[in-house]
Amino acid sequence: MAWRNIWRNRRRTIITVSAIALAVLWSSVLSSVQRGTWDHIIDNVSKFYLGYGQIHTKGFWGEQSLDLSMDPSEILSLSDSILPTDVHLIPRLESFALASYGLQTKGVLVLGYDPEQENQLTKLESRIINGTYANAGTEGVLIGDQLADNLKIILEDSLVLVGQGYHGQNAVGKYIVKGILHMRNPDLNKQMVAMPLPIAQALYGTGNLITAFAIQVPSRPRLPQIMNMLKQKLDTAKFEIMDYNELIPELVDAAKFDTASSKIILYVLYMLISFGLFGTIVMMTKERNYEFGVLTAIGTEKIKLASILWIESVLIAMGGAWVGIVLSLPMVNYLFHHPIPLSGVMAKSYERFGIEPVIYTAFNYRIFLEQAALIFIIAAMLGLYPVWKTIKLDSLKAMRS
Repeated sequence: MAWRNIWRNRRRTIITVSAIALAVLWSSVLSSVQRGTWDHIIDNVSKFYLGYGQIHTKGFWGEQSLDLSMDPSEILSLSDSILPTDVHLIPRLESFALASYGLQTKGVLVLGYDPEQENQLTKLESRIINGTYANAGTEGVLIGDQLADNLKIILEDSLVLVGQGYHGQNAVGKYIVKGILHMRNPDLNKQMVAMPLPIAQALYGTGNLITAFAIQVPSRPRLPQIMNMLKQKLDTAKFEIMDYNELIPELVDAAKFDTASSKIILYVLYMLISFGLFGTIVMMTKERNYEFGVLTAIGTEKIKLASILWIESVLIAMGGAWVGIVLSLPMVNYLFHHPIPLSGVMAKSYERFGIEPVIYTAFNYRIFLEQAALIFIIAAMLGLYPVWKTIKLDSLKAMRS
């Protein structure tokens, strides 16, 4: 009965369903783009370089000093017995230096890496766009493509590094450029110099010490479990175990702020949907006032009439929601597989903050189900209006109207 009633005025029903579908389409695409872009940004920084978590000596992250380097053997012996086989600790030695080639100089981030293990996290070998991968025992280095452009250096040229080593000793070295890298993080492309871990340890005079372990987990949802496990087993007075929320708090806070601001837009959008749907419900109720008066006068229960009207409101809203979801699914899926590259001023703005200038979407069914659930709640609440009007209905006055 409710289904037949909503098609008594086809034009009004189609217009209302179309308005709801358009709003759901817009909100689904907007939520997918926002979530996908921020997930990609955090993954760029975490999954493809920092790791979703790190282990350092207490105080290292704040000071970034080689004097706070640590012996990896203590952590490795413990982690091998407690960590799942698909979770890995990637050893690194990181510091800063002044890179020089000819008359060009540039401050750089020096990364000492284990050639085999680093590939598990950053896929460093696959990031090489020119040259070869520097394996263990190789005296060569890998540098970011933008750094190579800034220094005007090419393969097989000699790069000079000058810095401060362990406990204040001089760190000076001359290395052959064996490969040019292109990382997903634009900042790394501008300042990264990577070399096998033994060469970095010799440059800075740290012996077998390292500065950090990057924590590689198969997926982000498993990170809290792994972090709790490490914090329970390691001496937190000696080591700091940090996840990406602590390593890049500015980026995480920016994502939360952007999400909160976009919710205001969605709230306005759903407010407009509510007014449009409420207007339809009021008209449906008002124009059938005489009909309801006759039906109640011949003995039809008011609660049955109220139920029919409530179901009509929900059917229109859910119909619009599902049409919107059906329209948004292929669009979001296409953008998921074909990210939008940015150019011009927008691309430069992204790169200025160390973000890859590409717009991604998140293809997550939860986003679409959230829209349908929200529309159902709105419709169910607005559908109480005709219920209230019907229960208060005076049959005689309704038939005279």
